[in-house]
Amino acid sequence: MKKNEKNRNAYGTPNGRIVVQAVSGDIDSILVLLDFYRRYIGSLTRISYTQEDGKEVSFYDSDLRDELYTKFIDATVMFDIR
Repeated sequence: MKKNEKNRNAYGTPNGRIVVQAVSGDIDSILVLLDFYRRYIGSLTRISYTQEDGKEVSFYDSDLRDELYTKFIDATVMFDIR
């Protein structure tokens, strides 16, 4: 069993224990959540445009990605589980 498999439920999403630990500030659990959302955050930070010659250009804005990661971590540890 891979390390990440034990942190996920049958649907592949992080299990409740990981979420509770991440909200409590556990770094390893926050990294599991970031790994889960990595592709989604990457898709949000992809910039595409068409040059004058018609060539399609795409790149990832690493500054925006880092800002989204920071906001995600801040929102995670500020979340209130009752």
